[in-house]
Amino acid sequence: MFLDAFKTHSLVFQIQYKEAFSLWDRAGEIAAAMKRIWPDLGVQDGTPNQQILSGNGYQINTGLTQSTITLRSEQVLQSQALKSVSEAFEVWRSGLELIELTRISARVVFAKDFPEISDAREFLLGLDLIRWPEQKVFDQPIDSSRNVPELTFRFEDEKSFAFVRIRSERKTIKLNVDPDIMEAPIEKRICRVLVDFDRGNIGSIPLSKLQIPEWFKGYVHVLRRDIDKVLGRPA
Repeated sequence: MFLDAFKTHSLVFQIQYKEAFSLWDRAGEIAAAMKRIWPDLGVQDGTPNQQILSGNGYQINTGLTQSTITLRSEQVLQSQALKSVSEAFEVWRSGLELIELTRISARVVFAKDFPEISDAREFLLGLDLIRWPEQKVFDQPIDSSRNVPELTFRFEDEKSFAFVRIRSERKTIKLNVDPDIMEAPIEKRICRVLVDFDRGNIGSIPLSKLQIPEWFKGYVHVLRRDIDKVLGRPA
């Protein structure tokens, strides 16, 4: 499979619904239930319409019309991580008194690291999905280290959608250290190719027929079955 050469980077699970006014009365109860799932969660922000909890590698956002779980780990599609997401969904279902959703989706990002951004760009262009100009265009050099190809595939109907995005990226992370040990902060440069898969359902989604473990099982099945049909298999 195309993604066998990539590492899982992050998962964003999101639900949308009509105004859940129960949030105003049950925010504390919901937060306590989330802490039982992820014990090191702490309150990052709280307003009448939104509650944000964060921990080491995850963030839980519970809102009046939308709630989101963000996980950052190579294990976000493993059984334990998805079990925690399913438990958090049940907290929302009962705490917000949800009967139906208007949207449910999951967005998973996969990453493959390269020594230089030029290597990442060469890998992406080697997939023959994008035509890159061979001469200077728009008064910009074609060999600049800041040039990055990016491509999005969008598939959608009235009840569901699936997006596949692939791009190269170069970013610099600054790590602050004790000035008594080192005068300047440490900079870490990351060059990589990212594959972003976003799939979900829209419309009226009754919760009586929705089981999150089965929903994710279908999500992963479709991803593994069809990703090579879109991106091919790298040489």
